[in-house]
Amino acid sequence: MKTMFAALAAVSSLCLCHGNWAQVGKAISASEVSAVSLDFSPDGFPAFAFGFYDPNHGTVIPVMAWDGTEWEEDSRRTAQIPQMYNEFSFKIRNMVKYLSVRIHSKYGSVMNGAFEWRGCYAFHNDLYDYDIDSKGNMMMLWVSTQPTTTNYPGTDNKLVVVKYDASGWYSYPASYSFGRLKKVDKQTDKKKVTDVKLIRGANADSFVGGYVLGGVAKVFNDSRTFEALGGTWEGSALDIVYSNSFGTVASYIKPGSSSVDVRHFPVSGSKWVELGVAIPTTDTENKKTTLALTADGTVVVAAPAKGNATIVHTSTYTLGESSAWKLNSFEAAGPVTHWDMGANGFNVWIVLSENDGKGVRVVRSDF
Repeated sequence: MKTMFAALAAVSSLCLCHGNWAQVGKAISASEVSAVSLDFSPDGFPAFAFGFYDPNHGTVIPVMAWDGTEWEEDSRRTAQIPQMYNEFSFKIRNMVKYLSVRIHSKYGSVMNGAFEWRGCYAFHNDLYDYDIDSKGNMMMLWVSTQPTTTNYPGTDNKLVVVKYDASGWYSYPASYSFGRLKKVDKQTDKKKVTDVKLIRGANADSFVGGYVLGGVAKVFNDSRTFEALGGTWEGSALDIVYSNSFGTVASYIKPGSSSVDVRHFPVSGSKWVELGVAIPTTDTENKKTTLALTADGTVVVAAPAKGNATIVHTSTYTLGESSAWKLNSFEAAGPVTHWDMGANGFNVWIVLSENDGKGVRVVRSDF
């Protein structure tokens, strides 16, 4: 059986990176990559989903898994009709693969790999994120401008938490298995929700969530009620990671600047601690930052360089030490259009679409 040791030994010697970042496996050629998303299997192996455009089928979504020596296609989802899917969130939970998508910019669905990538009951969508509990039920943090209609549920500008029962995926077409919509907040014409984030917390049945409303980031403590507001500050492009050992870490772009700042809520703490500026300048038009947290408490932040889309800045900070941010970077083979990042143990992986969406590459670094 292949192990993560074998996988790490197989990192390509070809390195187009500065510092510790090295390419893993061969780059993948594709056309018009619409999204990428990364996660890890229970044994620590990385896998990612990416979408590319096919004129006959719309968006085709291969799921690629690392076998220790190369990337292999694990499965593939092709659109039922020639339509566009984008804004992916790929997660592996309870040995099952899930993939959320935005469908031609108006609707959302979460696909279940255990049922040949069958989508859940589709819904009106502006923004949402999801995670899966221990029984296979989905929790969503979700907002849409549309109300519930005859064919699709909606939130009518309310930011809500809702559970989708796992049984909804069992039938084809998928059944309506949404529970009661629990209001968290509400957007208006002048104050819009621009970011949502939902991840597992201390266990498989509790969650950490966050969102940005009208330029103010709000993050909830680990719970299933979404009532304990853990922190509020001005910012955008929110990302969140959680660790049972180290607590919650959040990254965001500071208003009135192009810097990426980071805050930390320790497991035994009572308030958020500012960790300062991780990346001094980033491309704010991407409206995205990404975070990873390693097993020893190393925080890694990634964001594109300002004025040069081929450069991705990364910065590291060690929790629990008198640490300073250490800035690094790597260069892609052409402008980066999408990227995602995650940690397994002491390794951090980044999957990115490069060369204006004409290819996909994975890089890794040890911390």
